[in-house]
Amino acid sequence: MKKITITLASFSLLGILVFVANLSFKQAYQSPDAEAVRTADYKYVKNQEHVSGYRVHIQSAVLSDKGTAFAHSDLTWKMYFHQALGNASRSAALLTDIEFVSDNKAQYMPQQLPFYFSYDGQQFVHSDLLGLAQSHPLSVLPKILDLMSYSLTETLTFNDALGSTTYRFEQEGNAIGREIVRQQRQTNNKAQESWLLTLKNADHTMINQPGPLTLEYSHTQTLQQNTQQYQIVQTVKIQPVEYQPFALANWSASHNASVPSLDNNQSAPIAITAENFMAQLELLTGSLDPMLAKEIGKFMLENYDHSTIKAYLMEHAGLNSALIYSLQKAQTPEAEQTLADLLIERDLDHPTLQKVAMALGRIENASNIAFTSLQAVADDHSDQTLSGVALLSIGTMNKFSPAQSQQVARLLERKLSEPQQLPTAILAIANSKNPALVNKLPEYLNHTDGQVRRNTIKSLANNEAYQDQVVTSLTGAPDVNTVDAFVRTYQRADYALSEENIGKLTAFYQATTHPIIKKRLASILQH
Repeated sequence: MKKITITLASFSLLGILVFVANLSFKQAYQSPDAEAVRTADYKYVKNQEHVSGYRVHIQSAVLSDKGTAFAHSDLTWKMYFHQALGNASRSAALLTDIEFVSDNKAQYMPQQLPFYFSYDGQQFVHSDLLGLAQSHPLSVLPKILDLMSYSLTETLTFNDALGSTTYRFEQEGNAIGREIVRQQRQTNNKAQESWLLTLKNADHTMINQPGPLTLEYSHTQTLQQNTQQYQIVQTVKIQPVEYQPFALANWSASHNASVPSLDNNQSAPIAITAENFMAQLELLTGSLDPMLAKEIGKFMLENYDHSTIKAYLMEHAGLNSALIYSLQKAQTPEAEQTLADLLIERDLDHPTLQKVAMALGRIENASNIAFTSLQAVADDHSDQTLSGVALLSIGTMNKFSPAQSQQVARLLERKLSEPQQLPTAILAIANSKNPALVNKLPEYLNHTDGQVRRNTIKSLANNEAYQDQVVTSLTGAPDVNTVDAFVRTYQRADYALSEENIGKLTAFYQATTHPIIKKRLASILQH
């Protein structure tokens, strides 16, 4: 069993992301005889340019035959296409909001990643990641573009390191499915997949251009190692988002070559000294590099006492976010104690204390020190704003410190009975992601307090299981702020509303005369 764990650990970060078979083909886009990929750009045409945006969410796991997870990763990003028309040989695209969590550990990712793509007609024929290392998790991008591709007139063949698979695509209404018509593989491992692409009508659709799409994909592969059997499971969800303009630049062919791979992130730590301390803080303010933050935090704890750290916070207001972030990223008992001590320093200004409270809730595997410190502030109603931030941070603690989960649950349930803090308690429960507590929230969907109801809708709108109750509440007693909260939350969610709920919202859209409500609903109904 130990041998399997070691073997899987070697690809728990990247291997399950670009996992063994179906999604591990090697730059098929760059092969002249590779099948072309059809683009799904949409939105609007302006000055001979065509733009679109999507949110991508990839979840991967390696499971034992009993369902125990050996490894798990979660990768998300937003991507924006700026597709030049006419005779342009290539077009620009950009990834932003990149987050990668592997085995509950956040991994360093670049803030943005540009790349080029080319197309002929409506098909990708080339993608250029500008020198990004093949070992980097974001090298999965061409595979994601492939998942977004289809053709209703011909089969498409995708090649990978283990062979090739040819698909036929069929459309029924706005839904497109695919089936395997031919497969040549160098492995007999059993695999199952599900692929469904849904087109949506857009306000401005070009001739021969598909509308915005959503994609749901899952793949399960059963592997055998000696006497042990395990599964590699991956899901991909892609949804359209509003296009965000980005600066076009003449990026060099090696622009992304300097982006560190996960292995490179394990390189020698940055040396922080008394001489470069302030300069490194300035650098951290711009980069938010977690590795740099950790080294700065360790340096402060080893070299500065409480009064010195407090003085830095008071004398360098522009750097206090970086200072507090560094203490959080140090992730040591000393860092936890220091943040707890700072939280009771009432001569620190309110914004600084709020940042300290938020950092304390994000200490991994925190002890009772962090919990009791935050609880004391959450129960102190003399400062409602700071009390609310502390309560939200307690909810967050449930994710970072499972050992405190029972205390967190008891406190949040108690806060549900305190009218003064009920609106914030609902958001804190959403932060905690405690299923039993979240399941109590629907009873507040029709609360007479508008803020309570609004926060409940905001807390449940990203959960597909509660969509019926949320939409019923929203359309039953609408107000502009509640509608706005729902739309903003749903646009970040990883599910599509059912046809029945789309129908309810459409009827609501047609009946209301409020211009802002109509505008917000239109952004998700694609009128």
